[in-house]
Amino acid sequence: MHHSDNYKDRYVYWNNAIITSPHSAIGHQGLGINYLNDGDFDRSEKEFKDSIKLDESNSRSHMLLGMVYWSKKNYGEAESEFKLAMKLDPMLDMGYASYGGFCYSLKRIKEAEYFWKKAVELNPDNIDVYEKLAMLYFNVNRPKEAEFFCKLLKEKWDIEFSPENYSKYINAEKYGSQKDHME
Repeated sequence: MHHSDNYKDRYVYWNNAIITSPHSAIGHQGLGINYLNDGDFDRSEKEFKDSIKLDESNSRSHMLLGMVYWSKKNYGEAESEFKLAMKLDPMLDMGYASYGGFCYSLKRIKEAEYFWKKAVELNPDNIDVYEKLAMLYFNVNRPKEAEFFCKLLKEKWDIEFSPENYSKYINAEKYGSQKDHME
């Protein structure tokens, strides 16, 4: 068997990681991320729970399990997992960003704003959160704050942001493109 046969696709890669390192939480987390990205919430839930069994302090797996519960509309468990992730690792910007998206989807605008700002404070290069803050401010009719983030996106990353181009955030039921930050 060639070594490369273990890596024909991402599922083979992560399953091999689990087999070769059965006491490591990272393999289950990686496999869970792939299932989550593909919309297989039941399998991703199992993998994140397995990851947490191996490492209860794995903040990222708790955050990702929160995203699974959110996707399954199990809001109470989602909120608990997001809060636990932030408690376990107060520096996990993705935890704050994800929880902000969760709050926004439930129309808890002030909380969304707070957690997205915290995410940006922790990671000033998180373009996705800057866009979400700009859209939040457009949606709640706070144009000066929206323009601040639009200007920042243009100056720092040459991104033209307008609410017309990003209507996916209006009445969002789900946080959206977080998967781009999970791989």
